[in-house]
Amino acid sequence: MKPNILIVDDDKLFLEQCVDMLIDVEGDLHLATSCKEASDIIESNKIDILILDLVLPDGKGDSVMEIAKKKNPDVDVIIISAFGTVESVINLMRKGIFDYIKKPIVPEEFKFTILKCLRERAIIEENRKLKESLNIYELGKMLTSNLELPKVYDNILVLFDNIMKGSKVVVFSSDVSDNYDIRAFLNFDRSELANIKEKLVDFLNDRVCYKTDETIDGNISIFKLSNLDFPEKFDKNYLITFPIIFDNRVKGGVFVFADYIQDSKREFFTFIRDHINLAIENAIRYINAQEMAFIDELTKVYNIRYLHVALENEIKRAERFGSFLSVLFLDLDFFKNINDTYGHLTGSKLLIEIAKEIKRCVRSIDIVIRYGGDEFVIICTETDPELALKVAERIRKRIETTEFLKEEGKNIKITASIGIATYPVNATTKTDLLELADKAMYKGKETTRNVVYLTDKVLKR
Repeated sequence: MKPNILIVDDDKLFLEQCVDMLIDVEGDLHLATSCKEASDIIESNKIDILILDLVLPDGKGDSVMEIAKKKNPDVDVIIISAFGTVESVINLMRKGIFDYIKKPIVPEEFKFTILKCLRERAIIEENRKLKESLNIYELGKMLTSNLELPKVYDNILVLFDNIMKGSKVVVFSSDVSDNYDIRAFLNFDRSELANIKEKLVDFLNDRVCYKTDETIDGNISIFKLSNLDFPEKFDKNYLITFPIIFDNRVKGGVFVFADYIQDSKREFFTFIRDHINLAIENAIRYINAQEMAFIDELTKVYNIRYLHVALENEIKRAERFGSFLSVLFLDLDFFKNINDTYGHLTGSKLLIEIAKEIKRCVRSIDIVIRYGGDEFVIICTETDPELALKVAERIRKRIETTEFLKEEGKNIKITASIGIATYPVNATTKTDLLELADKAMYKGKETTRNVVYLTDKVLKR
């Protein structure tokens, strides 16, 4: 049975283009230019794929999506819009859309997205026909419906605990910073994990040349454990490896140690692998989308929205580990003169260069935030007052001695005043830390400027 594809957009020319782009795609195509037309089509047809503009002449696209999902909870929704923001995309991802395409549409991208959607629906439909498909299907949906990476890893364990009871499972994967580690495990003692961790790294780096006893769909490998150099105390017979692939790179693997493998289960391995990868891909893209929402568009450092999230998290971490945490509040001296003399465009370019210089003065684990205007906040983890003074002075000197916008022939000189507050020495809440660092900075502004103040103390130049 062909899938029903509904495209909703008030631009009739665009709809005609869609028909041309999808002329050779298997499916019954329906077109609508308004919420009313779309609702009527949904009422009389089971829509499988809904391609939807967010802005329609008689309402919002969200309402059409809700009607379609009420009629068919398994409908896949692809949003097309010229007006989407990062926040709106994140909200739509929370609602479970399949994908988001920004106008103007690139025909190849548009067609690829539809074909990808159809392929995934075909996988699900094929597996639904199998005797055990309902359970697998529900587990797959559970896996892909969560956007929090730790939860995805936990759900992978739940999936295998349901379909291969008694198996030992390890999820060994990289994070968004490409750091590899064991992310989740099932039915293992920690001592066992310590013994096999290095071996898992070998598998991912192709440093082992064990003969695969069986390969499914190209990259799902089944090994007899008796042929592998694993610890003797392993009480399982087989190892099944499911690769984790993101951006066409192997980013880890799910390793399943089993007593036996039922033939009926083999039929699901491709489905499982695809859903594991889809779930992890969605979670990583969600993390990246969240990251974009926290980035200052001008300087590309973090923005004030991220300040409160990061500071609260770092205070909790410092409290848990009994460590220090320092907040540096930086304000450029006489920045208004730059705007008045050279114009606001030059002022903006200067801020970009200053943000880069600040980042060069701190560690990768420290967090640089544009607070607003010409003010920056730097969160220095595991940093006591003495070390915070050294970091702040390094930043102050770098700004004082740098000639900015040299390539444009301006050679601008500027200085900065910096205030410091440290957890738990000066304060224990994020509000108090920011307030004290801000006040210390203003002490510098009221005196000599181009100075570093540690709450109630001054660092002499």
